[in-house]
Amino acid sequence: RGWGRGRGQYRGGRGSANHSSDSGPSRQPHLVQTSLVECPYPAWRTYLPDEAYSTGSSMATKVKAFKEYFQSHVQEYDLEDIELKGSLAVDYTALLADLALQAAIPDLASELRNHPETTLACAALALHTLITSLDAAREEGKEGGGEHDTTVTSDLLAPPTFNLPRLYIRLYNYEPVTPLKSVKAPLYGKCVCVQGTVVRVSNIKPLVTKMAFQCNLCQGIVEISLPDGKYTLPTKVSDEALPS
Repeated sequence: RGWGRGRGQYRGGRGSANHSSDSGPSRQPHLVQTSLVECPYPAWRTYLPDEAYSTGSSMATKVKAFKEYFQSHVQEYDLEDIELKGSLAVDYTALLADLALQAAIPDLASELRNHPETTLACAALALHTLITSLDAAREEGKEGGGEHDTTVTSDLLAPPTFNLPRLYIRLYNYEPVTPLKSVKAPLYGKCVCVQGTVVRVSNIKPLVTKMAFQCNLCQGIVEISLPDGKYTLPTKVSDEALPS
């Protein structure tokens, strides 16, 4: 499944679209309640567009826990390779074995299995925040003409000066292995691991699951989820999306 923007790129191709806010769709899109709480994660709406940020919420707790986990292992990662590939392979067994992560998210295994999309989005947002913060620290160190402490602090969570693409977390060593004959409707939307031999492949067909629209009147940007790739137009621009 790809992720796309109406005026930018999506996985598998490029597309563009500009629509004014008075266009009426045949279907009402999902509206998200905005939050007055200042979000410390600039890319929050990219990874969790259907969730308003709230301090102490389950999503915010997961993002914070994953960020601390990635920060403790940052020396093991090739950040340039992550930026190039747009993803990071993470050992599932190592996640479950981490005591700090287990303390912050006691039901991590259940969350990954039953709600993989949102849980992995929280992890990807945490990694995105960490990488942009470290990059900001390095840039600040270069401007200062010396070495700079790359410890991530709240003052480094400003929007990055470069355009880091949307990141993805790829799990490996996931358990248990599900037999192919058991992959049926009840497992829809869950994270499963299967083993088999690929005997035939077909051409890749990109599927856009999210798209951003820019209003011709106010220049505000609205992101719309497209379940099963069904094209839907926004009805209005939310206050949160209005340009400052």
